[in-house]
Formats: sequence, C-alpha cells, structure tokens
Amino acid sequence: MYFFVAPKGDAFSCWWAINPLVSGMEAYEVFLWQFGGALVLYLVCRVYLKFAKKPEKTERQEAPAETETSVTERVEWDCEDPYARSKKMGWRGGWPYIGGKYKEIKISDYRAVFCYKYFPSGKYGPEQLNDIDYAHQQEILSFKRGEYYKAVELVSGFINGLFWDSSRKGWMLCVIPASTLWKNERRFRKFCELVAKETGIIDGYSLIRRERDRPNSRREKGEDTLDGLWLNESVFVGKKVLLFDDITTRGTSFVQLADNLISCGASQVVGFFIGKTVF
Repeated sequence: MYFFVAPKGDAFSCWWAINPLVSGMEAYEVFLWQFGGALVLYLVCRVYLKFAKKPEKTERQEAPAETETSVTERVEWDCEDPYARSKKMGWRGGWPYIGGKYKEIKISDYRAVFCYKYFPSGKYGPEQLNDIDYAHQQEILSFKRGEYYKAVELVSGFINGLFWDSSRKGWMLCVIPASTLWKNERRFRKFCELVAKETGIIDGYSLIRRERDRPNSRREKGEDTLDGLWLNESVFVGKKVLLFDDITTRGTSFVQLADNLISCGASQVVGFFIGKTVF
C-alpha cells in the first residue's frame, strides 16, 4: 500500500493509492494521477456548494408602526418577554434600559424612573459606602452644583433608547423647580436646552418656574410644592410630560406637580430622577 500526505493547508489532507496501479509508473506520472484526482474532487465540491440549498437571508425589519400605547404602559419591564412586548408596542429595539441602568418605580398613580440609589452625604461618606454608591452620590452632588453633562447623557439616553423619532412629538421635558431662583437657573436651564437638542423633545424649562425663593431649602412633609410656582397652564393641554428632578425621597413634590399638570390638561406625566434617596 502506498501512502501520500498532501502539503499542509491543501484542500485534501491525504491520498490513498493502491500499489499495483502505480507500480511501473514514473514519478511525474504518479504526481499527475494524484493531482488529477484532487482536481476532480475539488470541482465536485465547488458544484455541490454552488447548488446546495442555502439558508434564506433574514431581511431587515422596518420599524413597527407607532401605537397610542402610553409610555407608562411601555415601562412595564417586569413582563415575561420584554423584547416581544417591545415589538408589539412599537418602541425601539427591545427594552435594554429598565432593570439595568434605569429602574422603574411607581409613585402614587404615576410611573417614574430613577438611575441610582442616593445615600445622603450628611449621613454617608466614603467610609460607609462602596466605590460605586459613593461615585453615584458624588455625581448627584455635582449636578446640584451645576455640572449637568452626565445628567444630560442619562436623560437623553433614556429618551433616545425608548422612543422612535416620530413618537417624541407631543412630549416635553419639564423640571420640578429648585428651592431658589439661582439654583433653578444653574441646574436646569442649560440642562433642559441640551436634552431637547439631543432628543428633539420640547424644552419645557420656562413653562414651570419659581417666582420667589422658598424660605426653607428643604421641603417639609406635607408642604405645598406649588407655593411660589408659576405654570403656563394652557400649553400643557394634550401634552405628555417627562417631569425631571435630581432626586426623589417621598415623591411628594412630584405627585403634587403631576396632579396639577393633569388638571391643566396634560395627557400623561412620567417622572425621571437621577437618584432615589435611601434612608
């Protein structure tokens, strides 16, 4: 029995040649015989691959048509199959945010989203917190000092990840005003402008504003949040509002203002907070 090993990398690893067939042949004749056999097998494989049934190509699916389903229904992230739900509801590419970077909470009758747990700096320092919680605490405190770029990224990512471009019409971004005029200006004016630019929703910063400073920087339990605020009530008729604040604790301010917006004619109000206070 004669055994020949093909060069490394050849399409065929070896040939078995029966000795009586090659006995008496010259070396070049043996080579030509083996080369011819390899060529025949190569052509057979090419023909097979050409005419073999190929898997059908999956066509790129177009964006599903928008529905009238509210965003408060769309953020039900604890459903069994969120990606199937996303296709049914008509929003972009499944739900990669809720349950990950963004968490859903329900405040009274309203849906809201927050990003981080917030440990108040008066009680918790770097000694009491792990590195991640401490970094989130400092991020929120930076926003309070007027460093709004990370917040712009969070809110814009949420809006751009949730809505198709066409479904952003009718949505506006408003804020729960800070305790003083200058804090409100420093934190929110440019923030709202940049988010509106990044997402295409309406900048509603000027639609809810503080007319006078609140005597106490901290809200007391049961205090009327609307005291000292002015709302352009007629603008909210039929609109959907994403109501933003840096942190939520009990949710009192959010609920009071959301109730007022609904009474002004807003069709939906959804909350967005960077942090949720941990006691």
